[in-house]
Amino acid sequence: MLLGLNKIFEIVLLFCIIFTFRVPVLGTSSLLLAPILLFIFIIKFDKSRRNLVIILSNKDLLKILFFLLGIIAITFFVTIFHGVYDFSLLETLVNQLFNLILVILYLSIFFRKNKNYNYFLNILSICFATQGLFMIVSLLSPSFKVIMESTQSLGVIDRSLSQYGGMRNLGFGFTQFYGLNALLGIGFILTTFLFIIEKKIKYLIRLSFIFIGIFLSGRTALVAIILSVLFFFLNNKFSIKKDYKTILYLIPIVIGVLMGVSFFIDFIPQSIKDWAFEFYYNFESGEGLATRSTDTLFNRMYFFPDDEIVLFGSGQYTTVDGRYFMSTDAGFMRPLLYYGFIGVIFFVFYHFLVLNTIKKYLSSHISKKMNKYFFVFLVIISIVLNIKGEFMGFLIISQNAFFIMVLSLILTQNRRYVN
Repeated sequence: MLLGLNKIFEIVLLFCIIFTFRVPVLGTSSLLLAPILLFIFIIKFDKSRRNLVIILSNKDLLKILFFLLGIIAITFFVTIFHGVYDFSLLETLVNQLFNLILVILYLSIFFRKNKNYNYFLNILSICFATQGLFMIVSLLSPSFKVIMESTQSLGVIDRSLSQYGGMRNLGFGFTQFYGLNALLGIGFILTTFLFIIEKKIKYLIRLSFIFIGIFLSGRTALVAIILSVLFFFLNNKFSIKKDYKTILYLIPIVIGVLMGVSFFIDFIPQSIKDWAFEFYYNFESGEGLATRSTDTLFNRMYFFPDDEIVLFGSGQYTTVDGRYFMSTDAGFMRPLLYYGFIGVIFFVFYHFLVLNTIKKYLSSHISKKMNKYFFVFLVIISIVLNIKGEFMGFLIISQNAFFIMVLSLILTQNRRYVN
């Protein structure tokens, strides 16, 4: 029972690290979690210190940290150089660094040598599924939705009310809309990865919750579901004799999910159906699969700025009234406008550095083929998500998940500490 409580505590803390939420007076939960983690670190100082030394002496982490610090420094000097003094982007990047420190503290405290390489990947999967479950309950229960809104920023609530009939902010925490959708897409691929490895029914149940969470939060990450199906079949050559249990599990669950969706669809407000199935409605009416969002993205959000901005950037991220500079929130455009083309390279390289580190440390635990597919599908979904919004090396909620993967695998690789 004690071990069960310990794991629950680990899950709750990690959930709160990933899904940062509003806290009265302090403003953000990160400022509350920092002293809590420091307190636990001091209590378990001897064990935690050894893990911390391993983490901070790892060359791959130092590369990631060096690159993040480099981007932060360049971000500061670019806006100074242009005389704009817009530090809104800098604030986000410093916040990412702060969250990396929280993840380092968390794993220094809770990692132990008896935990398998996928132990914290499994906890991540639980966190994603829990968020999906919260969104389902929030949709069905107005009183529970009020609780979820208490964890969100007022700006998120107002935007959901004004643009989506109050039905796009069903999850827990600050990040809703595109950001939450993007993270759940990563969560779907990760959980598929765990299912392929272990072939346990619990992962199919989690995938069901994450799928609904993706559906309720946006459309972009639906690509992750397609990629996950490809991932599954590329890695599994089923034989009736060898994998009959998995097949027996899979058939009723697929049927159950389909029946559940057909039942669940009646409870979905029309406002959600209108944007979630917009591509289908347009296809039925002969207008193709395009939506207003994709039309706006490719016709208005992507454009070629003047040569000076392409070469040197503008040093401006937002306007005086808080809107995006040049009215675009497209993922490849934002760093281009701020830094110039070199900024796009910075973030893409930084993101691939993180993903490649995950690939490197997974290689000793899974087959080369499995590792290659996992890496490739993470790369593909990252590109797709970054076309829509700022994802690569930027989105804090997803960076937290990637940091957990990187650091837990680094610690698994190097177990030189006293338990």
